[in-house]
Amino acid sequence: SLLKSYFSWSFDRVKYNAPGAEFLKNSKVQGRIFNPYYMGGYLSYVLNPECRMFIDGRFEHYSRKVNGDYYRILSGSQEFGSLIRDYDLDYLFIPHECDSEELDYALEKNSLRKIYEDQLTRIYKVKKT
Repeated sequence: SLLKSYFSWSFDRVKYNAPGAEFLKNSKVQGRIFNPYYMGGYLSYVLNPECRMFIDGRFEHYSRKVNGDYYRILSGSQEFGSLIRDYDLDYLFIPHECDSEELDYALEKNSLRKIYEDQLTRIYKVKKT
């Protein structure tokens, strides 16, 4: 019916890495998740209230520091480990499109444990000390 199609919601399962989000939901994880900004709204929709996203597409709602730290984490900068601790992150949701040697090095150096990977995404659990 027209009414049903008006209220139905569809999205791009690949763009929003739905299998990775479903893995987290089915695993009943809780905590803070670092995520790409364009996925924040979708991940919040799927994982709230158990999880809090680092950022979403509303850049104007975040300080310059948070926006800068977002890019420093995603690029695997030298501050990677301290930023993960400062923001008390529990998981990192990293699409393969963000892969880089620097990020791989930072993930390995900081002993993050990969708990999920598919053709779209890698998800890491932060080892708390």
